[in-house]
Amino acid sequence: MRNLKKVLGLVLCLAMMLSIMVVGAGAAFADQDQIDTKHTEAVDMCSALNIITGFENGKFMPNDNVTREQTAKMICVLLNGGKDPVLGAGSSSFTDVANDRWSCPYIESCVSQDIVVGIGGGKFAPAGKVTGSQLAKMLLVALGYSPDHQKYAGSAWEVNVNTDASARGFYEDLEDIDPSAPLTREHAAEMIWNALNANEVEYQNQLVTDENGQLSSKAVVKDRTDIDNNKITLLEDKYNTFNDYGLLTEYHWNTADKDYDYSISDYRYSADTSLHRNAYKYSSTSDYGDLFGMYVKVVATYDKKTSSVKVFGIVPDDSKVVASGIVDDLEYSASKEIKIDGTKYKTDGNATALQAVAFNDFSSKDKVFDQDNKVTLAGYFEMYAIDEDGNDKVDLIVYKPVYPAEIKSVGTKSIGLSYLNNALTANDAINMVIEDNDIYDGYAKNDYVVVVDQKNNPMDEYSVTKMDTFTGKVTAIQGTSKVQVDGSWYNNVTSGTSFRQDGNYEYGNIGSFVCYADQKGAASLTDVLYLDAIQKDNLSTRAKVYFYDGNSNTITISDIYQADGETPVRVNNSSNDVKGLYTYSEKNGEYELTKVASPDNLLGYKYTIPSGITKASDNVAGKMTSANGTYIINDDAVVFLSYMKDGAPKVKVVSGAVAKNYNAAVTGSGEALYDTANGNDKVVVAWINITGDEPNAKGVSGNYAYVTGNTFTTKIDGTKVVGYPVWDGKEELTIYDEASSVASGVSKGSLITFDNLGEGNVDNVKVAENAPYTLTFASVKGVDGDTFTTYGSSDTYIITKDTTILYINSADKEGQDNGSLQEAATTGTGTVTPTKNIAFVVDEADGTSTNAWKLDLLVIDVENDISGVNGFH
Repeated sequence: MRNLKKVLGLVLCLAMMLSIMVVGAGAAFADQDQIDTKHTEAVDMCSALNIITGFENGKFMPNDNVTREQTAKMICVLLNGGKDPVLGAGSSSFTDVANDRWSCPYIESCVSQDIVVGIGGGKFAPAGKVTGSQLAKMLLVALGYSPDHQKYAGSAWEVNVNTDASARGFYEDLEDIDPSAPLTREHAAEMIWNALNANEVEYQNQLVTDENGQLSSKAVVKDRTDIDNNKITLLEDKYNTFNDYGLLTEYHWNTADKDYDYSISDYRYSADTSLHRNAYKYSSTSDYGDLFGMYVKVVATYDKKTSSVKVFGIVPDDSKVVASGIVDDLEYSASKEIKIDGTKYKTDGNATALQAVAFNDFSSKDKVFDQDNKVTLAGYFEMYAIDEDGNDKVDLIVYKPVYPAEIKSVGTKSIGLSYLNNALTANDAINMVIEDNDIYDGYAKNDYVVVVDQKNNPMDEYSVTKMDTFTGKVTAIQGTSKVQVDGSWYNNVTSGTSFRQDGNYEYGNIGSFVCYADQKGAASLTDVLYLDAIQKDNLSTRAKVYFYDGNSNTITISDIYQADGETPVRVNNSSNDVKGLYTYSEKNGEYELTKVASPDNLLGYKYTIPSGITKASDNVAGKMTSANGTYIINDDAVVFLSYMKDGAPKVKVVSGAVAKNYNAAVTGSGEALYDTANGNDKVVVAWINITGDEPNAKGVSGNYAYVTGNTFTTKIDGTKVVGYPVWDGKEELTIYDEASSVASGVSKGSLITFDNLGEGNVDNVKVAENAPYTLTFASVKGVDGDTFTTYGSSDTYIITKDTTILYINSADKEGQDNGSLQEAATTGTGTVTPTKNIAFVVDEADGTSTNAWKLDLLVIDVENDISGVNGFH
């Protein structure tokens, strides 16, 4: 039969080139991962043949049981070549099957063909579950077996059925099931697919001689054949299919036809080279790319009326993948053996001559090993080993060249890539049009990616996926070629990254190859402090430090190290050259410090030396500057400022939101750590030694408070400070300012601004009206949700999620938990006089509206009268 189908395939070649029709197989159900891989082919083919399809929700439900009435319909569709047969309405033979039940016509059709019988007592049990033996009996009758002749009734029916079913291969890949138990959908698909590939049978009478020498005629089961004596399978008979066999050497997406074109070359099945085809093509909407490099069977049918071929499916023909991984997993073992990830596999012939082909490119073949038994392919290419002929020996290595790269630029229509290891590619960099290529969602500048070249992609486009990443500590280093992470070795192809022992990194990898590494902290940002002053004596080293959370203390230092964490720093008495940022650890009250002074720091952030902060202009925040460029300051960054005030050295710790909103440029020197995200360099922590006066901040959301008690002076760690009892809109607390006296004009009932990171570290307290921005008192005219208007102005004001709202009782000088924005009270008739009931600070213009302003601060008097308040205006 195979030779006949091969000839038929050759005859139909021209017709196929003219018109290809496709039936989708490889259904990729929503629950595909729940289908046992050994049953995937059967499920896909039964779906393509319209015998067992999925549900409306896109699932196959492989573990659900099939019912007796469902199998009746399956058999009817199978016998009708995949089409739902037109069956007339008939009378039911069973008391539990109503004439109008959906399954009644299918059941009656199967009854008339002796395919099914009832369960006794005049019943059929349509919703009852089908066992393996019951479905096997139905399929045997469909194959041509006579239930009477084979004794498929009576006490021994199940033994007789399973004897014949086993002989016909029905239980291939079903050896572990209990044939007497209910059958699942995936097991039913497997049995049906096995039956479809079994040869049909027929009965022939033969003369036999009995023990008395008398001749008699006896019906004998034989395989059914065609006029050329070729056996006929159930699939070929009912679906009019032919099978084509060959090596899948190429497949591409056909944009015009919206399907895949496959090239099948029969290098194996005929010794007559004149029959070898170079590019016999089929098309399908299903993706059979996983079969590239394998010998396959194409199941198809030819429609003479439309001169078209309908492909039901492409399945492996004795071929299989025995192992997969990356090329670096591949090792030479012996003359007829290879190792893949440490496991030995036999090969057909000499392993040194084992052939390899690039995925989707049979134009050239390479030997996997050179004369020195070294792998000739690039190490981190993806690969899989194929046993082509079913003898459990590797015949071919298929590899897919992939390239690590970094996205260097992102435009509206294209992205620019730079390859990380250009020795493996023809180009160092490439620009690609986004809509013409397969690029993952959420791509961004500085992402590390894996690129598959056009020629190795069936869609004839570049494929770009985000590189896999993992984090871990360096536990060993082998020169520059290998690095051990948490006990596992990786090849280093990071173009010269110098790993530090015990350093924590984020790694981008392709299998066992590390393609990039960004150092991540053995310490975290919360372990950062600023060392300001040091005093060394014979007994200990003491230092005044400021911590990441804004608190300060005088600590005892046991050791100070360079950024490598190993080289000690020599400290002189009252040394100033050790000022700067450090990470710390504490044990028994003594601190060990490590400098944050180079790119190779324990935190894993990039390092720069800032020269200052640019001045914030209207609606534009300042940025940190250095000799290497400019850097955005994160709002939640921590900035340590050292400066002189009244002839004495001072230190304050401010948030990034404060630092980038100074109303004058800040110059100096220091250190900063930053990270890169979406193409922007963003400062996360910095120290600036200011040259000049202390900076003044513009209004910044959150740095407002209402003084609710009398101010006082005290000392903290020996330093004189001023305490301010305040309401910050959420709670009553006391803030402290390192100053010798209360800020000018501030008393109970004052609205103040200040720079801080939290309670206990406050500086630069000012009465609000004297700060470098405008505090406006107004009377609310109209309120609409989060917007309002005021008397005497045509502007609209907008309350945002970032607006600081202070509810106060200005008469009693108290903060309030809640309140509401109300229209102002008015006096007079005709021309009214409104009472001022709010105060506000504008943050920025609303770019979407004219004469509309977003607010930084809104103060609302719950008594609706904010005028005449002491210290307020």
